[in-house]
Amino acid sequence: MPAFQRVEFSQNVEVETVTTGAAGQRKISFSAPETVVPGDRLRFTLQLDNQTSESAAGLKFVNPIPPEVRFASTDDMAGFSVSIDGGKTYGTLAGLTVPVAGAAARPATVDDVTHVQWVLPEPLAAGAVKKVTFFGIVR
Repeated sequence: MPAFQRVEFSQNVEVETVTTGAAGQRKISFSAPETVVPGDRLRFTLQLDNQTSESAAGLKFVNPIPPEVRFASTDDMAGFSVSIDGGKTYGTLAGLTVPVAGAAARPATVDDVTHVQWVLPEPLAAGAVKKVTFFGIVR
């Protein structure tokens, strides 16, 4: 009988620190957060690790945004979408609207994002690792 193989998901959260050198150059670094305060910028790194002996198709990352954090951005746009309804539906932020009682729906903003999702367009090869990152601001 073959050993159990799987695709593992992991997440890492780091706080961004910006320092300015003597010559005025900005340096950005990331470290494990000990304490965060409103306004701190966080980097969330999500990772899929295909530990199987075959490529894995149809994979996606789905991650809720903690209520204490406002979604800010991602540079990993391939297959990316957001949800503003608790993960029920996904789309581009520009394409989503928020119902308003007694009025026309308003365009969704980053404050409305409840979940982020990446659908991998290609199978993840056996033994391969895929990472995506997004940023959030502590409310």
